[in-house]
Amino acid sequence: MGQTDAAGRRAPEGGFRGHGRLGSKVVVVVGSQGVGAVLGYAALLAIGRYYAPGAYGAYLFAVSLVGIAGTLFQLGFTQAHQREIARGLPIPDALGVYARIRIVLAMAMAGTLLLALWFWLGPLGKGFTGATSLALVLIILASSLVGSGRRIATDTWVAQGRVHRAEWCNAVDSLTYAALVVLVGLGFGAASGRWIPAPGLGTAVADALGLAADPGILLLARYIALAHFAGKVAAVLAASAWWLRDGTRVGPWDPALAVEYRQFALPVALTGVLALVLQHTDVLMLGYFWTTREVGLYGAAQRLANIALLANIAIRGLLMPYFASLLGRGEGERASRTFRQVERFLLLAVIPVALAMIVWAEQGIHIFVGDGFLAAAPALQWLAAWTFVSAMNLPVRAKHLAAGHTQVLLRAVTLNATANVALNLVLIPDDILGVPLAGMGPEGAAVATFASSLLAYAYNRYQAHHHHGIALLDRSQLRMFAAGLAPLALWLWLHATLPPTAYDRVWELVLLGLSGAALYAVALVATRGVRREDIPTLRAALRPRSVLNELRGRD
Repeated sequence: MGQTDAAGRRAPEGGFRGHGRLGSKVVVVVGSQGVGAVLGYAALLAIGRYYAPGAYGAYLFAVSLVGIAGTLFQLGFTQAHQREIARGLPIPDALGVYARIRIVLAMAMAGTLLLALWFWLGPLGKGFTGATSLALVLIILASSLVGSGRRIATDTWVAQGRVHRAEWCNAVDSLTYAALVVLVGLGFGAASGRWIPAPGLGTAVADALGLAADPGILLLARYIALAHFAGKVAAVLAASAWWLRDGTRVGPWDPALAVEYRQFALPVALTGVLALVLQHTDVLMLGYFWTTREVGLYGAAQRLANIALLANIAIRGLLMPYFASLLGRGEGERASRTFRQVERFLLLAVIPVALAMIVWAEQGIHIFVGDGFLAAAPALQWLAAWTFVSAMNLPVRAKHLAAGHTQVLLRAVTLNATANVALNLVLIPDDILGVPLAGMGPEGAAVATFASSLLAYAYNRYQAHHHHGIALLDRSQLRMFAAGLAPLALWLWLHATLPPTAYDRVWELVLLGLSGAALYAVALVATRGVRREDIPTLRAALRPRSVLNELRGRD
């Protein structure tokens, strides 16, 4: 299980590298996620123009179906693995347990899902609804298995702080997926006689694949799923190249270490099982009570709302190992100081983007996705409000996890999942067994996500106050929200006074966004939402040499 030093701590063969450069690591991940968001938007734009909301919905339904099975067999071992490495466990020792567990769980997941499919289609004699097909589910299952192999490497690298490797793999995945979705979309556009920006290329793709003008929703969805699979294969090849170059060794099975993993993982596993309810239940309910069109609308709204969470996505994989490393070395004060900074910077990034989405939801969808998805605007507005809650909850959750307070997280997720399911049952369907309900469809799913997440955050925050002395209501958060009122008031006034033709183009909407962002910056200074001591931190994080060193993997 690794050697220890004189103080009884594990030797730093594993450990989180580059403690002083958390900011630069975050900048690298933000940049990578930004590139991924652009590529994802390109794919979504192609889907909106040349596929159909129903095709995207059928693809998402299959992803959710396999995702439920995958989450059930995660069992919290990823977090256990990253926590142990961040605290100094040697890499071969950690991989000797984690790689074997991961492979066994992936095979168990695939076997269970295939058995369930056989039982559903065979003895029960049931079929799939129009929401998905067997071919779609099998393609996404294969993608999940390939992705599990890649995660063995990337989970280890993130725990070490070698985020550049994980992000290069993510970039390969996103680029492959987006390129194939766009290429096939051009082919469908050419086959149906619609305008496309590259008619020669589109015609060549249509001829090579034998694409028809109207292939049907499920065949369109199958092409999206195949692009998803190709992205996972390309990423695992990139990860394997690094793995082989390093000569990374997988150690023997260590029963005592496996027990340590299990003791930490089991409460987290229950949290993960409940988290899958939050991640997939709304999509499955929309597919059951409505149609694939509503699933596609909601999926597009989720994708757009996640743009506001780029900073969240960037730091969530780093924060828990970083806190665990500091707490393991007895640097509790530094961990608390980092917590406060992260909390403020996350809100700093989220507030203006989320407010812009709330005010300009319809205009943004019209310009960036297409009028076929305009009905997703109300759901996008609620999910944009949810991003505030998500940004505030992330550092609190990471602190609990790093400190080993898994029971707190389990109770919070239980509260979240229970409220989410109850609200979805009330808000999504028109009726159940003749009892009239809200019938809000995608908007109801978004309202349920916002309300249940807010309830769970309140509980998490209270427990963080109890265990870590974190303030229940932080003044710096209030200052940031107060500063956000300035661009909100400006945008609402412009929305009410300008004719729709004044913000019907990309550059016009961008100018409106920049005007609000500039006002937000002035308001932050006026309300002391940004302080003088923040400037050195931001400067150090954005220093080009530090960012370049992170991209190159230099310590």
